[in-house]
Amino acid sequence: MRKLIALAAVAVFALTLSLGTIGCAPKAEETPAPETTTTTTTTETVTETVPMDSTMMADTTTTTTH
Repeated sequence: MRKLIALAAVAVFALTLSLGTIGCAPKAEETPAPETTTTTTTTETVTETVPMDSTMMADTTTTTTH
């Protein structure tokens, strides 16, 4: 019985080491994708589509008590 437990412990240890080695192995370098040049002609920023809520404004009241 003790031999089986020891053998199982060694097997689990070997499995742990092998999975750790595989997990920490250096990754293969990926080939970079070919660069595609895209030009955008619209530089317009739209800020009026979402109206500002009054709760989004900073609190300017000074009611600090020490």
